[in-house]
Amino acid sequence: MTELRRKLVIVGDGACGKTCLLIVFSKGTFPEVYVPTVFENYVADVEVDGRHVELALWDTAGQEDYDRLRPLSYPDSHVILICFAIDSPDSLDNVQEKWISEVLHFCQNLPIILVGCKKDLRRDPKIIEELRKTSQRPVTPEEGMAVASKIGAVRYLECSAKTGEGVREVFEHATRAALIQKPRGGRSGKMLLCITILILLVLVPFNLHSNVSTIFKDTAAELRDSQKWHIPPFPGLSMYRSAPTSARIPPQLHHDPSLTSRCGNATPVYDPNGRRRPLVQYAIMIDAGSTGSRIHVYKFNYCKASPELEFEHFDHIEPGLSSYKADAQGAAHSLRPLLDKALDIVPQPLQACTPLQLKATAGLRLLGPEQSGAIIQAVRRMIESSYPFPIADLVDNNDKATKNGIEIMDGRDEGVFAWITVNYLMNLIGSGGNKKTAAVMDLGGGSTQIVFQPQLQASSPMHPGEHVYELKNFENSSFTLYQKSYLGYGLKQARESINSLAAFLHLSTNPQVAQHAGDASAWDKFSPQTMFVPSPCYAAGAQKTAKVSLGKSKTSDVTMVGTSGGFRACQRLVEVTMNKDAECHIAPCSFAGVYQPSLSHAFKNSDIVALSYFYDRIAPLGLGPTFTIRELEQLAERACSLPSQWSLFKSPSFSPETVTELQQRPDYCLDLTYMHTLLRLGYELDDSRKITLAKKLGDFELGWALGAQLAVLQQGVLCKASM
Repeated sequence: MTELRRKLVIVGDGACGKTCLLIVFSKGTFPEVYVPTVFENYVADVEVDGRHVELALWDTAGQEDYDRLRPLSYPDSHVILICFAIDSPDSLDNVQEKWISEVLHFCQNLPIILVGCKKDLRRDPKIIEELRKTSQRPVTPEEGMAVASKIGAVRYLECSAKTGEGVREVFEHATRAALIQKPRGGRSGKMLLCITILILLVLVPFNLHSNVSTIFKDTAAELRDSQKWHIPPFPGLSMYRSAPTSARIPPQLHHDPSLTSRCGNATPVYDPNGRRRPLVQYAIMIDAGSTGSRIHVYKFNYCKASPELEFEHFDHIEPGLSSYKADAQGAAHSLRPLLDKALDIVPQPLQACTPLQLKATAGLRLLGPEQSGAIIQAVRRMIESSYPFPIADLVDNNDKATKNGIEIMDGRDEGVFAWITVNYLMNLIGSGGNKKTAAVMDLGGGSTQIVFQPQLQASSPMHPGEHVYELKNFENSSFTLYQKSYLGYGLKQARESINSLAAFLHLSTNPQVAQHAGDASAWDKFSPQTMFVPSPCYAAGAQKTAKVSLGKSKTSDVTMVGTSGGFRACQRLVEVTMNKDAECHIAPCSFAGVYQPSLSHAFKNSDIVALSYFYDRIAPLGLGPTFTIRELEQLAERACSLPSQWSLFKSPSFSPETVTELQQRPDYCLDLTYMHTLLRLGYELDDSRKITLAKKLGDFELGWALGAQLAVLQQGVLCKASM
């Protein structure tokens, strides 16, 4: 029988008893020493009503310092536990003041259980006396139930991790709620579900009523999907309140996409050229990457001087523009499905003032100027002649008009725009942003970027050079950033480099094959059927077709065959491609001889957010959202171990689903080893340094696109003359 899996996320004030509750339930022991949690994952098997469920338990940090990271734990959850400490009435107050609004924003329609922890302290004389000094008392069951009713929790429970009382009951009820997952939508959604229930009870034979719950869940999912433009607020909670976390929380979307619910009449806002900005501003960014093209349609409001992001539509197509090479017209026309979707989303009266930009990244950079230039020009002509959106050709630093609305983006800008996106959505920059900024590491297919704001002493500033990026007058603040884009060190390019090195070693140790390696005609005859290259970076015994190159322009598809060399053998191959031994002219250096301020000294104790392929390849294996470099190494070691050993590991990172994922993609060993080597050897991060994986924050995609769009809006209003 297929094993059911559900995800539980637990939230609440710091030191309220969340972690002890999880540890006692999953491990059976009570931790005597309190250690504040950042993010921890556990797995427990739960049997409820004759059904076996593997329950993933996601612990979170309640301290304010982690408010901007906690939302990354919520995606794909099935049930939420909001905890408070019975010996701390303030923690119950925070359930209403902070936690319910955060949970409802990030986890709409999920069942919520309110849990009173530390039940054993309710009658503790010392606790009672301490609370009496501030005219307080331990929380009573009646008070807990009243708050549960007020916030719409499906149940109120109390427990003591210290004595074990009520612990199992909490998770049994949570598992049942996760399996049922009752919708918490608006009145119309509930009415529709009621009608559905009545119809089913009348029409469905009595002996089939046990299947009705499955139909209810499907109907609820359809209701949630249909409420894309209108998300009803929770009764009694104003959507105009300040955000419960430091992450930006958008307003409720207006049912009319050309209006905003944030304000009706706002004080006029003017751009730098004195033109009045529209109250509602749409903008389009196309990310033409190496693996595909992605469109972002943004909706902003100008209720205040700074643009507030309300909505993002994201869609993508494959392959990327670079795959068309000599067919520039075909490349341009491949974008039409994305642009046609934008026509459907942006209200027609606003389309002529909806700026559009297309920025190509590493894929077109690697094509060469002639082919990439032809594609860029074909795309421009197609958009100008067929669509109402104005191309956002901005002015340069010398106030000269440029044609950079459709362009191959400078690698410097790619990383910096991603940095703006992440820190803007975390509310670390822009209106309200006044904390330490986060570093961003973005791993694409053809290149990888790192951007951070070094924390250096005035007596030892950053060494001057192209790596310095002065971000001036962004939301009335300026930032001196370190940025570096490594072309050729994206994941796809790294795979080819590592596979090519394995092929070279194979040829050099096999004279019969090697004597033909320099013969172009012989090299052309190599194929996956005739050329087998052993590699420790693939699962032992697995085979996969891969591209390798020997020389300047000769490439061939061969079959990579996994050996039993394991992680260390693969790591040695990867380290060679990192070029760590290159001459470092200005110390300190990362890799390839590139100067970089030390992250251990110039960026100590600040957040690091990893995007793109970091997320896509690590998250499916269960590691995250926050992990240490050492934990990534352990995951890579397991992925590189013999496949027969995979099923022996029991952790969130090695569930049966993880084993299936590894079996389907034998190059996980290569990818994880490369990522670990990039972070540990390349960027010289300590084993204990924490990395946070991210793909979205709330409803918004993370990447460079939003940051680039914000830069466009700062330039001013842009409209297109009637076609």
